[in-house]
Amino acid sequence: MNVTSTKRPARKLLPTWWVSLALAGTLGGVLYLITSSLPFLVSSPTTDSHFGALNSCVLKNLAAPRLGYAVSWDLKNLVSYSASELVWCHANGDAQKHSLQGITRAAFDGQGTLWLATRASAEQPPQLLYWNEQAEPSLLAQFAPTTLVGVKEGVVILGVDGQVTSLRKSGQVAGSTSLKQGLTSPTGLIANDDGSLVLLVAATGVFAFQAHDATEVRRESPCPVEYAWWLPNGTTARLACAPNHSWALDVDMRSGTSEKAELQHSGPSTLLPLSGLYVESCDGLPCTAPAP
Repeated sequence: MNVTSTKRPARKLLPTWWVSLALAGTLGGVLYLITSSLPFLVSSPTTDSHFGALNSCVLKNLAAPRLGYAVSWDLKNLVSYSASELVWCHANGDAQKHSLQGITRAAFDGQGTLWLATRASAEQPPQLLYWNEQAEPSLLAQFAPTTLVGVKEGVVILGVDGQVTSLRKSGQVAGSTSLKQGLTSPTGLIANDDGSLVLLVAATGVFAFQAHDATEVRRESPCPVEYAWWLPNGTTARLACAPNHSWALDVDMRSGTSEKAELQHSGPSTLLPLSGLYVESCDGLPCTAPAP
């Protein structure tokens, strides 16, 4: 018997260095995917150490797009709203949904009252509402401020006419100051750590007011101010100056004394009164922010 021997072609072995290079490339891709996703995971609304549970509640009960939110000073309540709905979430996991059209601003005051501004529609004029959760929203006035902030007792608003006004839910106008002549491009109102002072940032400078009656305490224009934060000590504001937050000042808004400061974190955030926490928006919900 003749047996014919068939030679198989020799297998080409890949060089060891090529295999190592390919493996390294694969691992590098995996590591890139992991590390590039870390910032998202760190800033995820549901994993935040202070607001994660409340944010999870909102995500379960209110579909995107969500247009804004408000956090109570004791961190026990979070309100988020869309164009036509509002959800009120509690620290214990309970939630209530309400139909409410055209909300433009929302804020809690130091007594836990929710304040809302709504735009005009075909059915109704603009409205300023206050809301104690056990009842229905109550109408305070038929106008919408350009911005508002909750304070110890009530709310401070900025009207389209440049009027800064302190209001109570009883309807009492506690005081008002006109800034029509000195106000250019206002950006918003922020309350200090105990809710006793309010700061307004504008292109023409910063303005501080007593929260309880809107009396002007001080106005400063030490630099072209791009952003401002209250510091936890109560009366000092940190001002980020142009260009591009390149330098900063700490200004005591009662005494007027100032000193140069170093910004640790220049992203937009707000000090939540009585909590010592800075809050920033992540995916349209509150997240804990570094101190400025």
